[in-house]
Amino acid sequence: MTYIHPNDRAYALERALAAAIAQGEDRKVLEDLREILAEARRDAR
Repeated sequence: MTYIHPNDRAYALERALAAAIAQGEDRKVLEDLREILAEARRDAR
């Protein structure tokens, strides 16, 4: 498995969330991405 730096993971999830919002994804998808992003931000500290 390739190592991904915690800051890179958080950045990638921020971009994924922005893209999901722009595409009008379902509320549940957005909630899941926000939850995963919050976890990634905690890990990046």
